[in-house]
Formats: sequence, structure tokens, C-alpha cells
Amino acid sequence: MINTTVTIEESFQVLDPIAVTPPGTDPKTYLESGYTNLTSGQQTKVITFTVAKIAVYDFVELEIVNVTDATPINFSFEITAKSLTGFTITLSGLPDTANYYLQWTVQVPPQ
Repeated sequence: MINTTVTIEESFQVLDPIAVTPPGTDPKTYLESGYTNLTSGQQTKVITFTVAKIAVYDFVELEIVNVTDATPINFSFEITAKSLTGFTITLSGLPDTANYYLQWTVQVPPQ
């Protein structure tokens, strides 16, 4: 008797969350994304929204990206301030180049 094992691999796509805003409202009061440069040698960064959020928001995406440097520093970070008009992050260290970015998305959850 021969034992066999079959492995089936399927690819899948991760979809971004879909936000539906109430009719007649500015969608940016509910959902906004950005790709913000982190200044070399600066440990904190203030992010200001283009439009104030209508209520308390959640972070859908929040990560530090550096696809340029051969050996980028792996930073941890903390949200040290949060308001309806933006937020502030504090990094665990100092960026050594201008190639670090904060990729972020905030969304006001459905009520």
C-alpha cells in the first residue's frame, strides 16, 4: 500500500475594506489614507487630516515602509496623540535616511 498526500494551493486576494458613507456627506469625513514621509533624524511625526473626521476613528492600516534602503531600520512606534483632525506617532528610534514613510488609513466605523 502506498500512502500519498495531495496538496492543493490556491491563491487569494486580500481586499481593502469598503466604507460606505451616508449620502450627501464628504467621504473624507469617514475615511482617509496617506503615505507620509518620516523626516530623517526626527522621532515624532504629526499627521493632519485634509478633512476632520466626523467621529472617533479606527486605524485600518498603519505601517512604516522603506523599500529603498538595503538594510532599513525596523522601527516600532506608538500613537502618542489622537484627535478628529489627526494623530501623532513616536518612533522607537531616529530614521537615518529620508526613505521612511508611514502608510496609514483611518476609518470611522459604522454607527
